[in-house]
Amino acid sequence: MSKDTAFTKSYGSLAKSGYQIVQSDKGAGVISAAQGVSFSKGGKSVPLNIVVQSESKGSSVSFSFSITGGLSASEDTVRDEFCRIAGEMGAKS
Repeated sequence: MSKDTAFTKSYGSLAKSGYQIVQSDKGAGVISAAQGVSFSKGGKSVPLNIVVQSESKGSSVSFSFSITGGLSASEDTVRDEFCRIAGEMGAKS
């Protein structure tokens, strides 16, 4: 799929999933989002960044996720979330 389509689908998937879109730049292909953490003290949130790039046969989508001190997430949970977002986009591996 094209970079523009992948970007739009990524943006929509994040918004539908309850992520707050902090910043986006369609031209650069960057979406910065955050999601509040249940049961965290002090209203912590975790950032998720998506970068969409044009490729010779469509586009590629990269995910970047990090958590702050005192929080943890299993590798399986993070992978499942990335796969869910990619699946909603109609991405193929």
